[in-house]
Amino acid sequence: MTLSDEEWQEKAEQGLKELIEGATVTKEQIDKDGCVHTLEAKLPPNIDAIKFTLKNRSKGKWADKTETTITQVNVNLNASYNEVKELMAREKQRLIEEQKEGVIDVDYIEVENAENSNK
Repeated sequence: MTLSDEEWQEKAEQGLKELIEGATVTKEQIDKDGCVHTLEAKLPPNIDAIKFTLKNRSKGKWADKTETTITQVNVNLNASYNEVKELMAREKQRLIEEQKEGVIDVDYIEVENAENSNK
């Protein structure tokens, strides 16, 4: 008899449940007089089955390790001092024009090149 996927999954889940709860095993034994005795034993819960279930049902709480994703971003700035100075001059001019038009109220400060200020 071939089991369908659903039947196989149900059987596997039932087996796992029995391992977690501690399965009951029935065994027949014949004594020296030829009498058959049925013995029933309760197995202790299977620790590995319990761990497996907890790890898969409550991943965040019972995981062996926490996965951390690190994203590294490398930014390469290749602007020369003159390019930055020119960009700042254009931005300063834009601010002056907006200030004249009454769009903004701004104060600005001149900052020297670190190389020039050490001389």
